[in-house]
Amino acid sequence: PPYAQAIMNSLDGNYDLWEERFGLTSRYWKQRNGSDHILVFSEPLQGLWHPKGKRGNFHYVETQKQLSSAIVISAEVSTTFVQMYPKCMAKNVLVPYPITDGRVYNGQLDEMARARRDMFLNHTSSGSNKTTAAPSTLLNDFMPVWYKAGVHGECVKLRVGIQRDYRCSTSQKIVDQMKKTTGNIAFHEGMRMATFCPSPGGDSPSAKRSYDAILAGCIPIILSHDFVWPFSTELPGNENVTSINPSEFSIRLPAANFSMPHHKKVPSCERI
Repeated sequence: PPYAQAIMNSLDGNYDLWEERFGLTSRYWKQRNGSDHILVFSEPLQGLWHPKGKRGNFHYVETQKQLSSAIVISAEVSTTFVQMYPKCMAKNVLVPYPITDGRVYNGQLDEMARARRDMFLNHTSSGSNKTTAAPSTLLNDFMPVWYKAGVHGECVKLRVGIQRDYRCSTSQKIVDQMKKTTGNIAFHEGMRMATFCPSPGGDSPSAKRSYDAILAGCIPIILSHDFVWPFSTELPGNENVTSINPSEFSIRLPAANFSMPHHKKVPSCERI
């Protein structure tokens, strides 16, 4: 990419592309060779160039080599990287995925989910339908599990397995009944009506849905070995300081137990 090449050239003392692409003077970069600059990546760190066939830790490691021991503030890092390069990880900062929807924080999404739930309960109480869900004063107690996701990324078999299990669950029956009376359930509404929210990895080990679940009051079930919680005891150097303990607000289960090959010969819905 042209902007990445401009930065790489600057590290070698060639500032022509820097001034051309960014439209900025190279004066300030030259003062400290860019060491006081903040570079923003539009997705979890993958490198200033992206050779085909290279995935995972390769981009995270190579980018830092390119940036002369940069301090990286990233929304993602893998367990594998933490274990392989603990000293490198100790100098970096892992932060949560940014959730920018203001409705999350002002309670509007909670009210939308509560309104849908109450509409459904009012409809079923009239005797026109039957439901397996009992009225609840707590929003997240309405259904056991919420799961809605595509089949893509590095864990297709896992996502297929989760969908297969969920399709036969009590939660799916509740969702199907709600669709008939109140229409399709939005992603953020489903999370706010459930106790547990499975969170497999996507194109990378982490998933924004893990943070969405926490803000929705749903307990995330992490199904990714390489996912690391920020500001937690899962990071090197945090074991003996005031850090959050992921076991207090999330559950981590082995993804292999839920992948499609584990039960692909079992007839539909017999496994639940």
